[in-house]
Amino acid sequence: MKLFHLVTTGDSLNLLEGQAAFMRSHGVEVHVISSPGPELSGFGQFQQVATHEIKMMRRISPFRDVVSMVNLLKLFLRERPDIIHTHTPKASLLGITAGWLARVPCRIFHIHGLPHGTATGLSRMLLKCATQVPCFLATGVVCVSHSVAAMATADGICEAQKLTVFGQGSINGVDGIGGFCPAKHDRPQRRQLLGLGEGYLVIGFVGRLARDKGISELLSAWLTIREEFPNAYLAIAGSADERDPAPSEAIARLRADDRVRLLGWRKNTIDVYASLDIIVLPTYREGLPTVILEAAAMLVPAVASRCVGCVDAVVDGVTGLLVPPGDPVALADAIRTYLGNPDLRHQHGVNARARVLTDFRPEDVWEATLRTYQAAVSPPLPSPISARPGVNR
Repeated sequence: MKLFHLVTTGDSLNLLEGQAAFMRSHGVEVHVISSPGPELSGFGQFQQVATHEIKMMRRISPFRDVVSMVNLLKLFLRERPDIIHTHTPKASLLGITAGWLARVPCRIFHIHGLPHGTATGLSRMLLKCATQVPCFLATGVVCVSHSVAAMATADGICEAQKLTVFGQGSINGVDGIGGFCPAKHDRPQRRQLLGLGEGYLVIGFVGRLARDKGISELLSAWLTIREEFPNAYLAIAGSADERDPAPSEAIARLRADDRVRLLGWRKNTIDVYASLDIIVLPTYREGLPTVILEAAAMLVPAVASRCVGCVDAVVDGVTGLLVPPGDPVALADAIRTYLGNPDLRHQHGVNARARVLTDFRPEDVWEATLRTYQAAVSPPLPSPISARPGVNR
């Protein structure tokens, strides 16, 4: 069985860490395609899988996109994969189309999010179309969460019978035993990285510094919280987003605040989670926010928006608190609830970790994915993915 994974750029390959080696150990010949870069070559060496460099642009670029699709078509005709499994938006649009032209028998489109959800006008129409096309040409569509699957159906992106979700969602699960395990990380030592001790309360944000991540709402809520809790600090890990940048004035105010720690992009986020009391994600949309699940595995409860994706990652009132998106007052209220109630914060953190260990084990996601691959190349099953949303095969 020859499998090709497609992502636009190598920085998305963390989606597949561990999974590629698992597939290889089960007799699957794994190949990975992305734009050239050290991430791709490093991933190939570490996971011991074949890699192929095909330059793809994240933004719309008609001429370059056609060139990329032709190069993908040539590769598929030469290599004759049994399965292609696409992930990021541009790689999915180009890869599924090229796979359809090359008559690749199994073409899986993995929807990690629906960008049209927060767009308007022509942009919304183009983004919606860019998702509809690979859905139509794919032989099966996997959604990263149940709320994404529901939205894809409601918005006419894809017919329901073509969609599925593996278990409770996720592309790769969260390793709460070997990686994101609080017992393996010394909290006081991690706090020292922020220049803080145990007497402080730390609110964390991990993600792109983008408008649609709710950075403005985070700042507004923080300005309220910092006055009420003199021992509270805000730690932000993430880099600026070029396509949807957060307002420059918001970033400037955060940078000037002596109780805000701007940590920049971090490859190893475990150190950040280990230093937090709560994690906050006031986003407008998600697919399935891995940062919430990773923090949960580290006993950190979440305050997040009640929006697509976050409703799958947080059980409101059990593992975290959900607030209306775009509402800094409600966001501040939820943060206040946790900062003022350490027992509730602790209990929700314990609940959150228990849920990750039960519902988001990497091995469960990998095995569900492998079963899908095996079904795709083992007649007489009629299609590679025919389960209803949320039903594993």
